[in-house]
Amino acid sequence: MRKQLCISKNELNQPLQINIKNIYHVKPKGGFWTSSLKLDGTSEWIKWCKAEDELERLKGKYYVLIPKKSARIHDVYDYRSLKYLFQNYRWSPKDQKYTEIIRCLDWEKISKDFDAVHVTKEGEIIARGNSTYTMQNQHHLVYHNTF
Repeated sequence: MRKQLCISKNELNQPLQINIKNIYHVKPKGGFWTSSLKLDGTSEWIKWCKAEDELERLKGKYYVLIPKKSARIHDVYDYRSLKYLFQNYRWSPKDQKYTEIIRCLDWEKISKDFDAVHVTKEGEIIARGNSTYTMQNQHHLVYHNTF
């Protein structure tokens, strides 16, 4: 399993309260977000922040984490792996318009079946995001080091 990078303004030396909530958006509210660490010490998240002039998001302590082998991870690496999530975990808020335009996932349900969702480098274009982990269960991470 690849090393993950987390940039945080908070100390990660204690268990975090990770609450996943569905919101009318493609991503959940809450979670523990990381990005796959490249060999050169950067990540797609760092690359995105620099390209979008979002340098404030890069301030903080850098943590290298490794998911445990026991972690239940759903990898999004192609259309079929993303389609699986929408077929099994689609969420449509009843009080919102445009649910056919913006499709949401039931992240609360996903968090019961998986410890993380990982968008791989290959899945970035399909999922329209950076290669990233959304951890729902911090107990499946091992702290490797900080820098």
